[in-house]
Amino acid sequence: MATQRVSPGARLLRTSRMFSMPKPLPVAHDSVANIYATPTTATAPYPTSQAISSPLSSRAKGDWGLKRPLPLKTTLNTTTPMIRVKAIDAVEKVTDFNSAADHGLTLQKFQELGVALTMPVSHIHRVQSGKVSVFEEDYDFTAINEKPNEVSHKRWKFKGPWLGGMTEGQFKKYLISLRQRKPEFREFVRAKLAAEVTQNEAREAMEQGKGTAPPPKTASEISEEMLNDYFLRLRDDSARFNIYSYVSEFLDLAPIAPPNQGSKEADVVVRPVSPYANEGPPKCHPSAGLSYLRTSQFLSNHPLYGPQKYRLTRARILSPWKGSEVPKLGVAGVITDIPLGQNRFNVRTPAKIESEMSNVPGILNFNPEIVGGAKVHVNPKMARVDSQGRIILTVDESQPECNMVYEELQGRKKVYHRDPKERAAEKAASEAQPVPYRRPKKLYQHQANVLGSVQNYGLGQ
Repeated sequence: MATQRVSPGARLLRTSRMFSMPKPLPVAHDSVANIYATPTTATAPYPTSQAISSPLSSRAKGDWGLKRPLPLKTTLNTTTPMIRVKAIDAVEKVTDFNSAADHGLTLQKFQELGVALTMPVSHIHRVQSGKVSVFEEDYDFTAINEKPNEVSHKRWKFKGPWLGGMTEGQFKKYLISLRQRKPEFREFVRAKLAAEVTQNEAREAMEQGKGTAPPPKTASEISEEMLNDYFLRLRDDSARFNIYSYVSEFLDLAPIAPPNQGSKEADVVVRPVSPYANEGPPKCHPSAGLSYLRTSQFLSNHPLYGPQKYRLTRARILSPWKGSEVPKLGVAGVITDIPLGQNRFNVRTPAKIESEMSNVPGILNFNPEIVGGAKVHVNPKMARVDSQGRIILTVDESQPECNMVYEELQGRKKVYHRDPKERAAEKAASEAQPVPYRRPKKLYQHQANVLGSVQNYGLGQ
């Protein structure tokens, strides 16, 4: 039976977003996370399905632009009207969907930070961290038109895989799939040999003082014997770097950091390393659609105090100090570390630990008496997206004056119209004597580190 021809208008409607949904991305599989029990309702590192929203006038009718209306009980009584569709037509002839507020709100909160996404840098260029935007012309491109040898390693998209992130089994399967491309690779090397022969003949003609250069060689003029001899020369240790570059260019492989990266050997010429050589290229654009700011160097203007140097936000202390384990902060739905260096989050002087770190409630130990959990003001500095799709956010500590301005702007504190008597009382309270430092007692070998005893539970004297 012949298939019915479809008009161009019907074909356009069938392929439009109203009638078709983009295929979901593959779910991230973390080998470390598989060790622990992960609930099925846990938030994924990155969204895998498209989030859909609808205005209130359409939501009241259950209209989300899909094939059938969605139930009002689960879609109308919510403050975050965002859904992700798993299947438009399930076996039960219903639309399978759930809420997409987890990633939707994370996107909104991250954009409120006003942080530009930056490029990853290697360990030897750590000083330049956070100074290069992902939208710079030197990195934000996929096609190579001019100077391929100079800029090809800076791309973020490659046709071939990143061999540094492959397991042994995946690498063996990839080698098996390449066996059928041997004739194609020989023709590729034949063209490279023809270009090399043409360059050598032109250089010899110039050295001998000939007026005209010989005609360029073509790949058809390279015989099999010349090609086999060229392969033998490429397999030599001195010319092995050339065959590596040929294979990488032929397969369009993502670059890997060389083992002599950062060495001072003068006889080894190393090609400039890609910014993604250590972690691998990203799955999508380096910005991941989170922010389209090219720089974070802009000021926010306060209605009373003028331009502000810092853009503060409140971070939740998710975990305090646990021995040598660094505390974790939650900023705009992203887990990050405390600011680097010696600050009020990390006081290295033993005599000042209790006096200075006590200004950050909940950083030394968990305090269940704080309503809503312990929070602290931080200054978002820079952010980037790694090869696994996770947001790496870096924050700095804030200044006390900036905290007061931020709290007043949020309506939690009065500073500009405050009574002078209240200001004097707060100043006197802030100048109180700090808590003296007491050296902890040493636990000798015959003593035990008892967490609980009869006296601690009130059962004895």
